[in-house]
Amino acid sequence: MKMLRITVLLLVALIGILFWPAKKSLPDVPPLFPNNLILMGAGDIADGDTFANLPNAAATANLIDSYVSPNTVFVFADGDLAYENGTDGDFAKAYGLTWGRIRRKTLFPVLGNHEYNALNAAGYFNYFGPAADDPTKGYYSMDLRTWHIVVLNSECSNVLGGCGAGSPQEVWLKNDLAANTQGCTLALWHEPRYTSSSGGINPNSDVQPLWADLYNYDAELVVNGHAHNYERFAPQNPNGISDSVRGLTEVVAGTGGGALFPFNSTIAANSLVRNNDTHGVLQLTLGTASFDWQFMPIAGQTFTDSGTKACHVPAVTLNPPSLSFTSAGTQTVTLYNVFAFPFSSGPYHQMLSISRILTSNGAFSQTNNCGSWLFAGHSCTINVTYTPPPSLPACGTLVLFDDADNNPQFVNLSGGGTCSGGVPRF
Repeated sequence: MKMLRITVLLLVALIGILFWPAKKSLPDVPPLFPNNLILMGAGDIADGDTFANLPNAAATANLIDSYVSPNTVFVFADGDLAYENGTDGDFAKAYGLTWGRIRRKTLFPVLGNHEYNALNAAGYFNYFGPAADDPTKGYYSMDLRTWHIVVLNSECSNVLGGCGAGSPQEVWLKNDLAANTQGCTLALWHEPRYTSSSGGINPNSDVQPLWADLYNYDAELVVNGHAHNYERFAPQNPNGISDSVRGLTEVVAGTGGGALFPFNSTIAANSLVRNNDTHGVLQLTLGTASFDWQFMPIAGQTFTDSGTKACHVPAVTLNPPSLSFTSAGTQTVTLYNVFAFPFSSGPYHQMLSISRILTSNGAFSQTNNCGSWLFAGHSCTINVTYTPPPSLPACGTLVLFDDADNNPQFVNLSGGGTCSGGVPRF
């Protein structure tokens, strides 16, 4: 009896080891070489309901699986991963049989609407474990080299507080972006803000505040699924107006294996490229200050789309962008030299030369803790001290002069009240 009990316990332990979700951790990315990272993925993947489209999901998994390059290739899975309801059974019989082989490379799983069809997306969180982060949120972020990658939950009726301005997710995103010191930003979520798709797919206007935050903090790229087709948009501002300077590029890649959807007869504004007869994956090559995209079709299909774009990368950032004082005191601004230098150039290639740091109002003074030079990829601090003047509010600006391309840089300062109509600058 004792031996039987030990055998049963050992068997239970073995099953737990085999099926326990892999622990999420930062990948082992070499710090300098090679310079580029590769992300590959798609959304709307494995149909375990009818099994009719599982060969397409297997084919897209093969594309990724055959592109082997340890430590530099990672996978995103952009929602609606296991049809019909994202249950444990759906993941086992559909996703596990296809994209399951690249599960260890899947650094960025994303929630879709089908995941919420059963038990508040429990199947998704059970399958990906810590990689999916907090089950009460479904949103998280990670830094990879010079890139900041944000995964958001576009299922706004299911996430606590929704997606609106002031919601927990929107406040988290704004704080996350304000603290970001990476040069380039990629956002992943499921339901697109803009789409030309039919098939019951509508643009998700609920994510507008999230888009606005990304735009305000100079993010580069948004990748979505949900629409079972491929569509790429010109860079746009939060109001859907073309903006080639600061706009976000949106790519919809709902081509992971599910049945493909047609497009509406009326095409959305700023839509540049569309295809609805090809399954495949989106490959993103994330460079030090730019990104390349390439749509890779499955075997036997030919459509592709590719290009390159520079990041909205300022050479230097000051965070936070504004300081507000209610009484006398000192606060800190962080100066970051974000330029990511090539391996062959070394850190001296983009050393920042600091000329002057000034304040435009006598109520504010600054202490330069940075000195005259700052290496690429390094940060330092500037202390700003506020002494209330007789007349309030006090409005001013901290100004940094240096040899960066975006010289000078500013931090808005206010003390004892709100500064309306902007603040003085030199």
